[in-house]
Amino acid sequence: MLAAASANQGMRRTSFRDRECPIARAADILGHGWHLLVLRELLRGVRGYVDIQLRTAIPPRTLSRCFDELGAFGLVERRSRGEGARRYDYLPTPAARALLPILVAMGMWANHWLVGAGEERMVFVNTEDECPVEQVLVDRRTGRPLDDLSLALRPGPRASDAFRALLEQDREALPGPPS
Repeated sequence: MLAAASANQGMRRTSFRDRECPIARAADILGHGWHLLVLRELLRGVRGYVDIQLRTAIPPRTLSRCFDELGAFGLVERRSRGEGARRYDYLPTPAARALLPILVAMGMWANHWLVGAGEERMVFVNTEDECPVEQVLVDRRTGRPLDDLSLALRPGPRASDAFRALLEQDREALPGPPS
C-alpha cells in the first residue's frame, strides 16, 4: 500500500493547458482536488451550491472559483432556478459525464493502493444487484483489457516537431502492470 504524503501548501500550481501531452492537459483540469470532488457530487446528481458545499466541506470562495473554472473548461453549466431567482443549479455537461469512468477508476485505484482490502470507506456497486463493480478498461477495437495490450505513445496528427521527436526517442511499449 502506498503511503500518503502531505502536499506543500505554498506550492504554486503550474498550468499545463498549452502542453501537447493529453495527460498533462487533463491534469490541468483534474489535478485540482476540489474540481474532482465537485465533479463527483455533480455526477451523483447533487445540483445546488449549498448542497455541494456541505457534502465536500469546500470553502465557499473556493467553490465559487471551482464552478467558474469548471464552467470555463466546459464541464459545468449554471442554470437559474427560475425567473428572478438568485439561486442556481449546477449541471454536468456531456464532457463532465464522460469523466465518470475516470473518477470511478481513481476511486478504485485508491481503494486498492491507498486503503487496502476490507478497509474501504466507499465502494462502487451495481445498483441492479448491489454487487461491487469490477472496472476494466478495454480497447474497443480488440475487446482486450488495456492491461493485456502492448501500449506505446505515438505522435498525433497535430504534434509539433519537438513533441514528435520526443515521442520517437522511445518507440518501445510502455511497461505493463505489476504482476
